[in-house]
Amino acid sequence: MPAATSSHPPRPRLTVRVGVSGHRWNKLRRSDAPAIEARIGEVLARIEEVVAEVHRDLEAGYRSRIPDGAEPPPPDLRLVCGLAEGADRLAADAAHRRGWSLQALLPFPRELYQRDFRKKLRDPDGFAVEAEPAEPDPISIEQFHRYLATAEKAGGVQELDGPAGQPGAYEPLATALCLNADVVLAVWDGRPGKPGGTSHVVRIATAFGIPVIRIAPDGGGPVWYHDPDQADEGRAAGLAPLEEHLRHLSRRRGAKRRKRPPT
Repeated sequence: MPAATSSHPPRPRLTVRVGVSGHRWNKLRRSDAPAIEARIGEVLARIEEVVAEVHRDLEAGYRSRIPDGAEPPPPDLRLVCGLAEGADRLAADAAHRRGWSLQALLPFPRELYQRDFRKKLRDPDGFAVEAEPAEPDPISIEQFHRYLATAEKAGGVQELDGPAGQPGAYEPLATALCLNADVVLAVWDGRPGKPGGTSHVVRIATAFGIPVIRIAPDGGGPVWYHDPDQADEGRAAGLAPLEEHLRHLSRRRGAKRRKRPPT
């Protein structure tokens, strides 16, 4: 006699993915790193609060209505980034401290990518410039492999096939990052940049309808939901639009999967 099967589809796991794009040390000061990481942590904490609220809500579809039903799995909170020096790694550290999983998207195979991590000097303004002649930075490369090891245990590592060393090498990463994110966090000065850079990521995310959260490159001031149609780019609204977006997105996903007919 065949085993009895439930007529109900399995409950979905509430998952929120935050993609990160931001400047490297040539546009960030090491002295500002604690402030930048604190702002990143502030955004992650607000996301956690909204996700916890949705996770508790029976109407959202993540919990069983049956008395004494099985407890749903905890939300999967995931940081997605390219592990570049600077903002990416600050975000990875902030997420790790909060118990988030890490998903790495590399622009090209890791053996090629790590060649980007070269020794730096610091200019009078506190920004990094590459040392001459160019030499690999063993400390940065070792750190890169530690992040990879962390990602391989949880969120995974995907190596893309961008044309390393060529114009547009990071464009595939910019697109992949947005396709793997529910929210994009940008540590950005607001200025145009190269293809595949943070300004490019912000344009792609905006075109896809993905919320972009801005953090100033010195970590100063409040964080905000980027709205290019507003004169202040959305600064006055702060993170309120993000909270509403996450509630709507998470409840819609849960309800959609809850109503899925049995197979």
